[in-house]
Amino acid sequence: MTQTSLSTVSEPDMAPRFGGRALPAGESWPEDTALLVLTYSKNEHFIPAARQNIDMFWPNRPELFVVTDGDLTGRDVIRGKNLSFVALLAHALDTVQTRKPQARFVYLLLEDLVPLGHVDERYMRAVEETMRERGEKYFVTLCQGSGKQRKSPRATEVFGADADRLGLHQMDPDATAYNCLVTCWWDIDHLREVVDHKLAKGQDSPWDFEQPDPMMRTPHYMAEDCWPTFRSGFLKLGTFSKHLDRPHAFPESPLLRMVLDEYRKAGTPVARFRKQLTRWDRHVRLALKGGAP
Repeated sequence: MTQTSLSTVSEPDMAPRFGGRALPAGESWPEDTALLVLTYSKNEHFIPAARQNIDMFWPNRPELFVVTDGDLTGRDVIRGKNLSFVALLAHALDTVQTRKPQARFVYLLLEDLVPLGHVDERYMRAVEETMRERGEKYFVTLCQGSGKQRKSPRATEVFGADADRLGLHQMDPDATAYNCLVTCWWDIDHLREVVDHKLAKGQDSPWDFEQPDPMMRTPHYMAEDCWPTFRSGFLKLGTFSKHLDRPHAFPESPLLRMVLDEYRKAGTPVARFRKQLTRWDRHVRLALKGGAP
């Protein structure tokens, strides 16, 4: 397998396509990149189906590692029993750099954001190569249909014509989720810097991790909304997302079948809403007290 180069992915029409475009036959993701799928004990049971979906819809992906605080086992599993989210992420980076010393970049992917349709590999690689060429450290690709409001203009001062070709925007450094975890690409040294900074401040939950920090102002960028799953994933605050009730065009897959089956068994829409409201109330109360949600 050969690795892709800019000559492969710098075609003039690089707007993301929801049907997905695979890399050319025989080409793969660079060996200096890893994919970390983050989960925890309660959601580990989704991982076998999640692996199948990744193989089905992202066939040329980087090398996969599953990161958990639970009991999951396997050659690609990185375990950190009872660690907080950020401490677990630090442990995962240590392990990846031991097992894969050439790793310089990582994709982070939460288990509820595993693709439910074909990933546009050519678009993702085009954005990634543009970031690499200019020494940038982070970009996020939100779910298709997220409808995010872009308060900043295209990042033409940084990327020139590529900003329009790829739909790249610079994030506001005060954005609520400046370190957004929705399918993001990181320079591994930059990710380590953010992780270490958060741990030193005692900020160890996923919500803490995403928050901006006046001491951490490395530019972050947004690509187009093209990640093929439900808006913000199929989970929300510990329960299933309301978006599962809405029409979708995702093809049949092991993970979608499993998620919808569990969702239907969870009860009526009213019962699900009450359960979510209870979880949200607990989340808010803990946050006001300064505890981890």
